[in-house]
Amino acid sequence: MATLAELERALVAADAAGNTEDARALAQAIAAQRQPKAAPKMEPRARATDGMSSFDRFRAGVGKSLVDTVTGLAQATVDQGTRVTGIGDAIINSGVGNEGFRRGIQQVNDVWRKPQRYLQNLAADRRALDEDLTSTPAGFLGNTAGVLAQVVGPGLAARGSGAAATLLPTTVRGNAIQGGLLGYVQPATSEGDRAVNTGLGGAGGFLGAAVPAAAGGALRAVRGVAAPFTQKGAEATAARVVRGFAADPSTLANRAPSAVPDVQRTLAEETLDPGIAQLQRTVAAKEGAPFDLLRRGNNAARVGAIRGFAGDEADIAAAEAARNASTESLREQAFAEGADTLARKQQASALMMPASSGMTQLRQGIREIARSGADNPSVQSATNAVSRALDQTGDSVGGLYNVRKYIGDLLNGRVAGDDASARAASRELIQMRDMIDQNLSQRAPSFPQYLDAYRSASEPINRMQAGQELLKRSSSGVADPTTGLEVLTPAAFGRSVRNLDQISAGATGFSKASADKVFQPSDLATIGNINDDLARQAFADTAGRGSGSDTFQKLATNGDIIGAVQELGVNIPGSGVIRMLGSAGRDRVNRQLVEILTDPARAQEVLRRASASDRRAIQGVLTAMGGESGTALAVGSSN
Repeated sequence: MATLAELERALVAADAAGNTEDARALAQAIAAQRQPKAAPKMEPRARATDGMSSFDRFRAGVGKSLVDTVTGLAQATVDQGTRVTGIGDAIINSGVGNEGFRRGIQQVNDVWRKPQRYLQNLAADRRALDEDLTSTPAGFLGNTAGVLAQVVGPGLAARGSGAAATLLPTTVRGNAIQGGLLGYVQPATSEGDRAVNTGLGGAGGFLGAAVPAAAGGALRAVRGVAAPFTQKGAEATAARVVRGFAADPSTLANRAPSAVPDVQRTLAEETLDPGIAQLQRTVAAKEGAPFDLLRRGNNAARVGAIRGFAGDEADIAAAEAARNASTESLREQAFAEGADTLARKQQASALMMPASSGMTQLRQGIREIARSGADNPSVQSATNAVSRALDQTGDSVGGLYNVRKYIGDLLNGRVAGDDASARAASRELIQMRDMIDQNLSQRAPSFPQYLDAYRSASEPINRMQAGQELLKRSSSGVADPTTGLEVLTPAAFGRSVRNLDQISAGATGFSKASADKVFQPSDLATIGNINDDLARQAFADTAGRGSGSDTFQKLATNGDIIGAVQELGVNIPGSGVIRMLGSAGRDRVNRQLVEILTDPARAQEVLRRASASDRRAIQGVLTAMGGESGTALAVGSSN
């Protein structure tokens, strides 16, 4: 068959000879040869993964990732060892020594580099062999999943140890470093290949972690702007204020409700956190009404708890009437005995026989006690009154008994105008009463029995008298204008608790009376619980930072609580946005602060719902997941 060149020469000759038919045939032959010929049909190349299921390819991909890591670690270790060959190359290139010396160094370098070249060739061969596997979706996913498992596995195994934060970083920087290290230990066919692997791993870790971190920051910023305009947003902002101001945020989870019925402690009183105490005073400076209402209600509950065993004047009067009714027969018997004794004395006197009722000695003893208090006008006023009453009474048991009752009235503050002097002379008055009792017992043998019955029936009265004395000594002296009740103060109540025995003796008129004998165990428990309440109230009123500068006072008074706490050096995240939005946002946040501070149960609910620590933990998990996934994709792709 003629070649294309031969056909072209024949066509030129036919045209020159004018042979049209030959020229046409030759032109057709030339065109046929110039027509492109179809490429021969190729059979598809057989692949190593042909016949494998997707699951088998996935498993093979996982296995490949493990083999690659082992090979890469071995290669990285050998590469570090062969760094010594660089010293040999420098010696050879510098021309130091003779030719034989340099040749020896070259031979040593060749021996050192053999494992390195072997592992590089092994990596290249395996990469070629694995190309069919990694080009399939299932194989690629298996390889990536294997790398991800190698990243996450050690971190999960180290949970609870100090190494967990290093093996499972939650920051962008940490994930970038982790990705770079994992890329460095992957199989490499050259130093340039290792640098690419390291860069891909670091970039994957960085980008994977940066995306969720940036998204979380943007979401927080949007929520910060919208916070004051929604209920949940205002709650979250108020929760941030409370957490930011707490000296120890962990105490916010503590609950220590009052043991006194109907008393609701504030958050500062429950947590005993000085920062919360300062915040409470700051909020109360502007939003005082809820705090005043709560305190008034708590005072009423505490007074009511004491009134539960102290009663009132009507209760005491009823108990005294019952006591008198139960002891009247014994008293009358003692009076009758006293009358008989007096009649015998008078009869003896008529017969000129010696007889004495002891009244002369009794009056002399009373006068001596009165004179002993001459250096204290208040004491002398009360004791002289008793001495005069005794001088004015007759020689009868009934008259002497009336003097005894007068002493009791003095001790119980029932004699108008003599309350203060009776308090000052309580010891002397009790001594006088004991002397009168001794005389009455001698003249009326049933009188001690009457006294025992009287004292036994007086126990509930003594309990009420001591309780009322406790209220009187523990109050500010000014009744609450709204409720009319005594206002218990921490300092006064604390002093009363320390002097309960003295209160018991003074209220009952018995010098040997003690609190554990006058009060019941439940009464003492109530008194202790109220004292604990008031001590916590005093803490909330005084603990924490000082009131700060004039700027602090101005901000607090104007209702800018967030600005006030920042003036004291407390940083509240997102507070700049709240203050910028003006009074509407601030007022909403202030109301939430009032609810949180006056109701610890509400505080627990809000703080749990708006837990900043939980958000940080979630953000850290998202960042870690993103970084590890990015690392796995990058390293898997590089292999």
